Amino acid sequence: MKKSFLLLAAFALLFGCDNKHQKPVPSTATETITETITETIAEEPAEEEQPFFAVETYEVQDSRHTTMEGEENQENLMSFGCKIDIPVTENQALYDSICYWIGQNFGSSYDGDPRDLKAMVNFYKDWALDIEDDEEADGFDMDYTVLMQEANDHYITYTFTMFFESAFSPRSNEETTHVTFDSNTGKRFTRQMVKADENLEQLVMNELLEQYFIDWSPEDLTDLLYFDPEELEESGFHLPEFNDPWISDGLVYFGYGMQEIAQFCAGQPKCGIPYSVIKPFLREEALSFFE
Repeated sequence: MKKSFLLLAAFALLFGCDNKHQKPVPSTATETITETITETIAEEPAEEEQPFFAVETYEVQDSRHTTMEGEENQENLMSFGCKIDIPVTENQALYDSICYWIGQNFGSSYDGDPRDLKAMVNFYKDWALDIEDDEEADGFDMDYTVLMQEANDHYITYTFTMFFESAFSPRSNEETTHVTFDSNTGKRFTRQMVKADENLEQLVMNELLEQYFIDWSPEDLTDLLYFDPEELEESGFHLPEFNDPWISDGLVYFGYGMQEIAQFCAGQPKCGIPYSVIKPFLREEALSFFE
């Protein structure tokens, strides 16, 4: 039986936010009816002066229909899609850092060149849609979106979004991870660059309530949150434990995973704090992302 980190990720999204990847459980497929594959490449237009950083957008779509044994008229559709911004830069350290981060988010099964993102995407596509004679194949829709959000002389920010919907589940799931790289060194902006203390926890909690949870009533928040906003010291509130902070438009964002500090219906809580406010909480190595 095939083993991979890819489809394991899909089930982790279905049943929680523990970041463990599981492979969807398929129904026995006796015949592959159709298979369609399309690939498109769109490059940014050439400029007279080559920018220090650009992206090549690569897209893959693949789907397969299968019929069920004993169910002549029943078909299941397995669908895989990916849109990825491949970095284009002469800075090898930056290029490698971005590629390794993307690879970590896809999984650990790909053993090819981690810098060959096209090959990596097609490897996981083929694995996701592969059907063996002794395997089951329920329908599902799996989609990855890896986009460059912002690039300047100080930092580059990427997002990695995975969407998964199973034919046997009434609920679709989507989760996004963010990351910021130093434009010169390729180093990631991490939570180790932040001085975590009670003052920062209070600041982040206040910003979450004012930005993300602003539309919930106090009564709703009582049932929604896993902490008590009125009792910081004993509430169990904490800074994000799974996701690193990231930078966007000069703001430092703190983002939580599904069900990390609130119920599933709250999504992925996040808040942005201006550099002028967060600067006292940043270590020296973090300043190069701004100055």
